[in-house]
Amino acid sequence: MLFSICAWCGTALHDEPAGIADHYTITHGICEECRLQLFMDNPKAYDQFLDSLNAPILAVNREGEVMGASGEACGFLQVDHPDRMRELPGGEVMQCIYADEPGGCGNTIHCKACTIRNNVTYTLETGNSLHEVPAFLYMDNGEGRQKTEFLISTELMDPFVLLRIDKVFPSLVDKVPV
Repeated sequence: MLFSICAWCGTALHDEPAGIADHYTITHGICEECRLQLFMDNPKAYDQFLDSLNAPILAVNREGEVMGASGEACGFLQVDHPDRMRELPGGEVMQCIYADEPGGCGNTIHCKACTIRNNVTYTLETGNSLHEVPAFLYMDNGEGRQKTEFLISTELMDPFVLLRIDKVFPSLVDKVPV
């Protein structure tokens, strides 16, 4: 079971269960007070918060745009600074080959079946988190096109969804479907 604490102030986000060390995995989120204090007028503070979680994480808004990124996400995506991703569509940031098609990310026939996009939308609409969901992208990483499989997790931090890349399984693809 999961038990969450605020990564900034350390307060419990739920009532602390008895025997927490024995039965719960402690994760970090952010309490409403810290969220409002840190992020309302400073979107770059999201990057600092995401860095504190020590995982490749993107903050994605309702339009599917990346509004913040952790340093680990920047490293994975080979981007030198989160500002280079800010307000870009998620598929473009994640180097999805279909993001370059007419209509762009979110508007191609492939986008309707995109597990990453559908999970972010689901979490935005329901508030329900998802954990280690299998997903994949056909990516252009500068060295060629490859199918990359992921385990992803989502968590609502209104008005954003935190998209965490839990595990990556790259595999070269000879022919990419179009």
